[in-house]
Amino acid sequence: MDPTTTGTTPDPLERGPGATAAESLTTGAAPAPRMETMTDDEMTDYLITEAMLRYGGGFVADLGALFRRADAENQAILKTAFAHVWREYAEIAKLGREI
Repeated sequence: MDPTTTGTTPDPLERGPGATAAESLTTGAAPAPRMETMTDDEMTDYLITEAMLRYGGGFVADLGALFRRADAENQAILKTAFAHVWREYAEIAKLGREI
């Protein structure tokens, strides 16, 4: 049976031709959290991951998408393991807010 004709919703994690994981993970994903209910740390993390998704290469964009899907413990692990990337995109996010 051809899965494209069953009428089921496609799996958002399934990549299309040439799609990065970040694109796949953001396709069909829940909407972004409401800005007015975010803590300052959550807002900072959101803006940094937004910069990673918009301006990063494939790996960095995937890392930003992964961070958004991770629980708090795994987010801390990612921030520590990729601190140099986090700092770089924090600066990019800061510049984006100043423009």
